[in-house]
Amino acid sequence: MRNQFTFQIAWSEKFKLCRIRDGRRDTLRAIGDMKNTGPGPTEPVALPMRQILALALGLLVLTPCAVAANSVVDGDTLYVGRLKYRLCGIDAPERGQLGSQAAADHLRYITKGKAIACRPVGEGTPCDGRSSRKSHGRIVAQCFVDGQDIAAEMVRSGHARDWPKFSGGYYAR
Repeated sequence: MRNQFTFQIAWSEKFKLCRIRDGRRDTLRAIGDMKNTGPGPTEPVALPMRQILALALGLLVLTPCAVAANSVVDGDTLYVGRLKYRLCGIDAPERGQLGSQAAADHLRYITKGKAIACRPVGEGTPCDGRSSRKSHGRIVAQCFVDGQDIAAEMVRSGHARDWPKFSGGYYAR
């Protein structure tokens, strides 16, 4: 059996990989919403090299990654892909308020053409336990550009202020 390896199957809530035997070799099929089907979480499956490469390529293509901002709404709200995010723990002037255009322009400047990664509240942000996950149809999240916290940069530049009620004073430091 040349060009074959053994893999541990990782289970997911959205799909499960199911081992199918065709007499000569094992193959994997993605099966949606199946209960108690396929190999167990620790049962190894042998795959030909061709299938391993196809599986690896598929995982690379489907892996969530940082996406460039499509547009900036104001100093603390932006679209990343099709999702609308509200930066957690800070308060920037709303449209029509003094400083709102400068805040939006600065957010546009620091995010323009760059990959943005956002971590929703509840997944290890400074706002966990203080803020809801959604606000006015926006996902409340801590977002990063080039590894730097965007909200921290907005506060550091003077275009937003820390909102201790939701950040616990994280951005005041």
